[in-house]
Amino acid sequence: MAKDKELSLIDEEGVVIARRNLSSFGELLIVTGDKAPEHARDLVGLLKAEPVLAEKN
Repeated sequence: MAKDKELSLIDEEGVVIARRNLSSFGELLIVTGDKAPEHARDLVGLLKAEPVLAEKN
């Protein structure tokens, strides 16, 4: 993860839902990078299609 970057909870469209108090969402996949919100939905779709890969996160 990039140093000094903040995590955000995003919805399926990549829209930020929350930036604080994210500890209760610890079981969710963390996707980082400049364009992560734009591509997270596609990544989750790929992982759902390949359960063996999804288990490795």
